Amino acid sequence: LAEPVTAAEVAAAAAARITEPPSHWPALHDISQLRDIVDKRREGRIAPEKDPRKLLEILLAHRHVDEKSITSALEAHLNGGKKEPLGKFLQEVGAVAEEDITRALCLQNGIPIVDLRNFSIAIETMKKVPTNVARLKRTVPVAVIGNVLFLAVENPLIFGEREYFSFLTNCNVELVMAAGDQIAMRLAEYGQARNARSEER
Repeated sequence: LAEPVTAAEVAAAAAARITEPPSHWPALHDISQLRDIVDKRREGRIAPEKDPRKLLEILLAHRHVDEKSITSALEAHLNGGKKEPLGKFLQEVGAVAEEDITRALCLQNGIPIVDLRNFSIAIETMKKVPTNVARLKRTVPVAVIGNVLFLAVENPLIFGEREYFSFLTNCNVELVMAAGDQIAMRLAEYGQARNARSEER
């Protein structure tokens, strides 16, 4: 889940955190921001840009782990001779939430993060994925741009159904990350929204 981290790197990251104001997790709120990403890629640019910082630095910057918790966890990690990645260990001991680890890793890998709370999803996009499939796989189709379907999942790094959705929708599928509670909220209203919008027509 993350690269090895030394005690010196933790101290440096913590020191940097103190001098910087907390920042919110970056997220996309509408389709225009996804179009901007697509346009940049067509120009040969990398979008979104990958965050070059180490996982711990990202977590500290967003205030999703504090120095006391990280110091205790790091001591246990080092003294116990743990060989597993620090990110996985922090998650196992409860120092960091799984979702925050996922967000940080998505930033490192240049995977878009979307905020589904107020994201307007077109009825044509919703029809790409049947309601029962969306709920079973815990996925939300967010937007179709060209032949690319942006599909929101909780953890794009381990989601193994990308090819299935490409076959199902006849689109190139790009995974984006969304919070689990936001996905659950949109799935709860998924069928109702499809039916309501169809009736409006």
